[in-house]
Amino acid sequence: MLINGEWRVLVQANQYAAIMPEGYFRCSGADQNQFKGTPGRYRLYISLACPWSHQAYLIWCLKGLDTVMDVRIVHPVVGDSGWEFKSGEGVVPDETITHIRDLYIQSEAEYTGSVTLPVLWDKAQQVIVTHDATDTLQLLDRQFESDVSTYYPIEKLEIMHSVSQFIQNYLYEGVHKAGLATTQLEYETQVGYVFSALDELDALLAKTRFITGAEPTACDCELWPILIRFDAVYYSLFKCNRQHVWDYPHLSRYIQSMYALPGVAETVNMDHIQAHYYASAWYKNNATILPIGPELPWLESQTNLNSDPE
Repeated sequence: MLINGEWRVLVQANQYAAIMPEGYFRCSGADQNQFKGTPGRYRLYISLACPWSHQAYLIWCLKGLDTVMDVRIVHPVVGDSGWEFKSGEGVVPDETITHIRDLYIQSEAEYTGSVTLPVLWDKAQQVIVTHDATDTLQLLDRQFESDVSTYYPIEKLEIMHSVSQFIQNYLYEGVHKAGLATTQLEYETQVGYVFSALDELDALLAKTRFITGAEPTACDCELWPILIRFDAVYYSLFKCNRQHVWDYPHLSRYIQSMYALPGVAETVNMDHIQAHYYASAWYKNNATILPIGPELPWLESQTNLNSDPE
């Protein structure tokens, strides 16, 4: 994180009273009405590994914004220097900076807080518009010219807000809190939330193709990135291993339906995803945590293994 504009390695944000407000770099609510999506003026910074970045990248692709906004992609492994543009497969370098923290310092020289992605950058003003994933999704959908229909249909905004909060609270926060838990109770509590959420979503998707109906919305751009990372990362590394997502029939069908949408497959880089989680220092957890799973069906069998075969 940055402390008064100076980089500090792997420190906890809650140790510092001078942390910038959560909304320091935000463009939400009424502010979005003043935002004009001028073609060529803005740049989207993302990581192919980060699920919050993936949300923004999905909207960028689905809305066909490649002609009005360029994208820069960081190296997947986060070391002592934070997000950076080291050379590597899939990295799209930036000609003006070497680290994402440079954007934060250019925007606020004395910035204190976390350095996160995605970042929507104003090239004309040389300032961060927002580093909030929800803001970014809304701005990309609503404020840039596109022939594609909105992913925030007015008639669904109320239910979408509730679904979005559900996804964030029980899946995004759940898997990461489980993976970084320092006590068995904390871990088991968070894993419980995660699988209760997956159970509920699987039941919902038995009745509908996408999360809020027959057509995809921004909620699908929020849910899908966490699901496609689950079996590859969260199941093993974060010990969210009661069962795989592929064990859920309706979630599995849903993942494939989203993957088949034009442009979506190109947003997935599993090499970046696995390199980020398994090689970055952020996710090293030395706590002694006993995993809850997996559930092994043969342990529940009533077969008497000592009986003679028929």
